[in-house]
Amino acid sequence: MSTEKADQLFASRRWLLPARFGWAICLGLNALMASDWAIESLQLERETQAKPDSKNAIKLPDWWSPDDPLPVEKTNCVRCHLTAGRELTVPVRDFARSAHDRAKLSCNDCHGGNIDDDAKAHEAEFDFIGTKLSAHMATCAECHVEEAEAFRKGPHF
Repeated sequence: MSTEKADQLFASRRWLLPARFGWAICLGLNALMASDWAIESLQLERETQAKPDSKNAIKLPDWWSPDDPLPVEKTNCVRCHLTAGRELTVPVRDFARSAHDRAKLSCNDCHGGNIDDDAKAHEAEFDFIGTKLSAHMATCAECHVEEAEAFRKGPHF
């Protein structure tokens, strides 16, 4: 078949393309709209989460002892984690007056995260580390080389 005949045949059946592929186009457009909706929902969720009450920026949980100090270096981490439930609050209490606290390190020195925007505090783009062990090893090893090596050789690794 010549190129000219093929072009004529294609031109005469061009109207069939939407009929044959319309479902795919429709499905693709729906997927794009759904992904846009999901992205907008996620952005809205991030914008509305973890916003502190400006009048009571640090509110201690009921079970917090008045004798328990707060960390020396105040960060937005403390403000949210004090009201985030016991599992996330106990580490704040334990950190206060620890060797790291006395050295004036803050949560984000080891955990990363955004210290200026609560809604983006745990974003990966700010190198946030939220796991309890393996990801911390690399961060801890930056300062604690000997301890990290001993840990790697020990039974816990």
